[in-house]
Amino acid sequence: MSKSKQLSKKLILISLISLSAVFFMLSFSVKAHTREIKVPEVKQTVEKKTAQSNTTKESPTLSPTPFQIIATHSPTSPQQPTATSAVVTATQAPSPAQQQPNQITVTINGAPSFTITTTSNSNQCDVLKKAFDEGRITSLNMRYDNNLNTYGVYQINGLGRENQVWWTYKVNGQSPTQGCSYVKANNNDSVTWKYIGPN
Repeated sequence: MSKSKQLSKKLILISLISLSAVFFMLSFSVKAHTREIKVPEVKQTVEKKTAQSNTTKESPTLSPTPFQIIATHSPTSPQQPTATSAVVTATQAPSPAQQQPNQITVTINGAPSFTITTTSNSNQCDVLKKAFDEGRITSLNMRYDNNLNTYGVYQINGLGRENQVWWTYKVNGQSPTQGCSYVKANNNDSVTWKYIGPN
């Protein structure tokens, strides 16, 4: 075999080895580059999942628990209510921080005002119910209204209609835009209930 043929074969072999080495390096480089791309994607996915789990830990918005009170006090024993229909759903016990007493001044349709003591997690419907429980009002017809998603006050002290809400209320002289179950009772609030319907 001539030297030129041997040299030619060696050059071809060296070229093939060089090309193989280049392909190997390129293949390794592509794999390394692919790994670098995948790592941030995994990290972003973990961060998104962590962010989603953090948002699900937020406390849910409280909505009123439906109950119905239609009751009157017996004229012979004003402190003991006689319920003709009462369904009360139990709620979660408040924490000690929520049990701070609030003093609420209540006026019913121009009658002399009185004070009700409630816990700090009470709403204005709770104040009215407590006024009934303490014998400050003689009768109360308050039912959950599915259309309004709050309680409707139909009758207080026998005044009102059984199926129409004509009672309105103001807190510290302002008319709330929501029903009484959505309005928190704060310490020193002055609440005025007024009947605006037909007699």
